[in-house]
Amino acid sequence: MAGRRSALLLGLVIGGGLGAAAMQQYEAGIADEANASASAYVEVRRMPLPLTTAEGRLVRYAAVDFALEVPADRRGQVRRLLPEVRHAMNMAAHETPLALDPSGRIDVDRLRTLTETAARTALTGEEVRSAKVLAAQQI
Repeated sequence: MAGRRSALLLGLVIGGGLGAAAMQQYEAGIADEANASASAYVEVRRMPLPLTTAEGRLVRYAAVDFALEVPADRRGQVRRLLPEVRHAMNMAAHETPLALDPSGRIDVDRLRTLTETAARTALTGEEVRSAKVLAAQQI
């Protein structure tokens, strides 16, 4: 009887240890997944972009503030590559009219799409989850 109790106790100890180890691995996996999916924002302030008509005629410029949503662990790398993003946005703005709407306001949806597309083009190999236009003002 004492032998059975010892074997049972040993089984519980070993099983409990394995269960605890499995639980720790599971929790570590969840933490890794959470870190990988965590987002950070990289902001750009006062970027001048040309505002053109649908025909491509320059109307004036806009000062744009935007933020790129990227994986938190890639934020530093994306910050280092911001000159590439700025360049891509300037090139795209000259090729894609950022026309004013009929009331003379900046088309923010078009601006956001341009920003997101240019950032993804410039940051090949980096994940750009989204772009947010924080402010756009005619200058």
